[in-house]
Amino acid sequence: MDESDVSSSDGLDLVVNLMNDVSHKDSITFEILHVVKEGQSQHGLKHGDYHRYRQYCSRRLRRIRRSLNFVQTTGKTRPTFQLKDVTNEMVMSAHKAKKDPLRYLMIPLMCAERSWSHAMQLKQEANTEPRKKFHLIRKYKKAVKYAQSLQTICNSSPTKCDARTKLESSAYASYLTGLFYFEAEEWLKANELLKKSQTIYEKLFQAIADEEVAVYYRQRCDEIKPTLRYCAFNIGDQNIATQDLTKMQSEANEADDQLLANKLDHLILQTREKQSVTLSEVQWLGKTIAVKQEKIRAFLLLMQDSVSNPLTRVSQFEKMIFECRDCLQLLRESNQEKSLLYNYLSYLRLDLTVGRNLQLIKSLKNSSEMVRPFEIIIGCLSEIQGLPLDQYYSASDSVEEFQQLIEAKIVAFKAFRCYHIGNVTKNGWKESVALLHRSAQYCESALRDKNTPKEMVPELTQLMARAESEKFTIYANNLMKDEVVPQTKVKTNNIPPLVNRLDTYYEDNELVSGSSSLAQFPPQFQPIPCKPLFFDLALNHITFPSLEAEKANPKNSGITGFVKGWLGGWRK
Repeated sequence: MDESDVSSSDGLDLVVNLMNDVSHKDSITFEILHVVKEGQSQHGLKHGDYHRYRQYCSRRLRRIRRSLNFVQTTGKTRPTFQLKDVTNEMVMSAHKAKKDPLRYLMIPLMCAERSWSHAMQLKQEANTEPRKKFHLIRKYKKAVKYAQSLQTICNSSPTKCDARTKLESSAYASYLTGLFYFEAEEWLKANELLKKSQTIYEKLFQAIADEEVAVYYRQRCDEIKPTLRYCAFNIGDQNIATQDLTKMQSEANEADDQLLANKLDHLILQTREKQSVTLSEVQWLGKTIAVKQEKIRAFLLLMQDSVSNPLTRVSQFEKMIFECRDCLQLLRESNQEKSLLYNYLSYLRLDLTVGRNLQLIKSLKNSSEMVRPFEIIIGCLSEIQGLPLDQYYSASDSVEEFQQLIEAKIVAFKAFRCYHIGNVTKNGWKESVALLHRSAQYCESALRDKNTPKEMVPELTQLMARAESEKFTIYANNLMKDEVVPQTKVKTNNIPPLVNRLDTYYEDNELVSGSSSLAQFPPQFQPIPCKPLFFDLALNHITFPSLEAEKANPKNSGITGFVKGWLGGWRK
């Protein structure tokens, strides 16, 4: 294995090629790691079945060669093998002919994956059969050969491959070469190459906005970590073996790091230019969000035009709100409710609702009509605060400043809401004074907060002055009413009721109004004599004669009684 494949001269040539890269409109993007991880997860590697994955690579390689008429056999009756390698000229000619050049790049990739999966299968079997260790190393060497062939095709000049494809091919080749040296127990070379691959994948993870693809770069970095620690341990530097991977990268050669940094900076710049043309990504709070759906892209373009126009009407706001709801429904149907794009669109919907109500308030004049829009604004801002941004952002200053800005806006709009509620409830003067006082307190708190938007400061200053003025005006008017009311009550109480002055002529105008006093109610209590009570106690002291003698001697009945008794029985 020649070490010149991973030398700094190759890195310098790659930087020169990147600087002379063609326009991104005609470039070729080959997501190598995405293709590899998708194939591995769907064809056996979820269960560690490397044999099944090797068969899949062979079948797909055969299909690609047949579709391109690029088979490696000649003759019909007795076919003979004839090696055919993919070259950069084939890729360029396919691109010029408006054909799919990625199929040519898939050939060396599938060959490398087939050899790698065979090596991993032999590694599993080498536990019981040590001789397969040598076969394993030969298969790794073959995989490295195809990976370096893919790297050469992507980086050869002239080329149509973009910076991302070049870096992915370099990282893939470095990864397989590092694994080869790892199995060959050449720890220094393995450590150097795996660190190079891991660094490129980490930078790609930061540069690529598509979350579904970026997760594969993070997985590959996690796969490399234990291998790097094992290499460092076998090298003999125990301190390196226990350090974090970021510290290990910082100890690399300064010239190589600067070279790699130049490549990655150019990659990020080129990727940003390419994606900004089609609005395939948006920036929110310092994080890049990928946008794949055409409907969402159209909505974001509409948003850009509307934001640049300060005369946006209420109807236009409502149209954009409906469009945003459709975009959210589209993400819900594709089970992307937990993505950062879904939270960004939720923020836009709430922000558009706030703008719509602010525009509506400008056309209202009555305080009773303004209360509800301000309540909706405060509710929308509270929902923005409740968005789960901690899941997508670390302890970032931009997120903290964003939350502080929303909190300052909530306090400011609470001041407006309290002011208008206080104007509506002027009949209950105590409640009105309390609400106006609270409005002035909110204004003072918002003006002290440095996060309050500057365009709201003049309005808050005027609102605080109006609230203080109206508060004391209402308080003074109601104090004057309290002084007049007791005098009128004294006059009316001195007039006797009509029932007590029937013989006296008095012109009472209140008799006609129906509010005069006709009689005192409830009437006053008057003392009256008590009713005497009769208690008959004599019966308890009377003695009656005994009747026992009469009971002992009853009278005998005569013949008349006998006849009556007989006749009475006959009647029965």
